[in-house]
Amino acid sequence: MAQVVKRTVQGYYVYRGTNIESALTNVIASLAQNVTAYTNSPVQPNPNHTYLVRAVKLFASGGGSFYQLSRAATTNITVNP
Repeated sequence: MAQVVKRTVQGYYVYRGTNIESALTNVIASLAQNVTAYTNSPVQPNPNHTYLVRAVKLFASGGGSFYQLSRAATTNITVNP
């Protein structure tokens, strides 16, 4: 008999840095699954920002459960002073 695998999106992590590598180590928000927008305020003085968003899913199977992160969606933003 095949095992049933349940995957439920629990929410999202928002990251920010000056590049992808630094953003991956800097979670700035943890959002509920029904949140569709996020405002980052105040913005740091550096005019160049890289933002990443990753979904957090609960993965459950016969062997146990754990949280799994999706691949990141990324964008670069330039802030004019």
